Amino acid sequence: MSTFQEISSNSKKVVQSSKDYLEATEKYVELKAFKQLSLAFTLLFKSFLLGGLLFIGFVILVIEGVVLLIELLGNQHLALLTTAGILFLLTAVIYTFRKTLIESPMIRMVRKTFFTNQ
Repeated sequence: MSTFQEISSNSKKVVQSSKDYLEATEKYVELKAFKQLSLAFTLLFKSFLLGGLLFIGFVILVIEGVVLLIELLGNQHLALLTTAGILFLLTAVIYTFRKTLIESPMIRMVRKTFFTNQ
């Protein structure tokens, strides 16, 4: 076998190995993208489901709190104003501490979900 034939044979092997590597990489990227999309949609669905149930529970809790305040204060308007004030105060506290209460835990959860090597 001449040197030219050997070089030709080696270059064909290199080309075939490169094609195999590219195909395997493409399949890996598709699989990884599917995994990430599945995790993202699952996370989104769970968030909507749990958020909806939490919202319904919170509304029922607020209504019951208003009814209790009406009985305690004896005045419907005062009970509603007190409830609104408590809700505005709670909103202001959550907004003030939004980085520590909401943003940091969300970033940690997303980081753990998307950047694990499983």
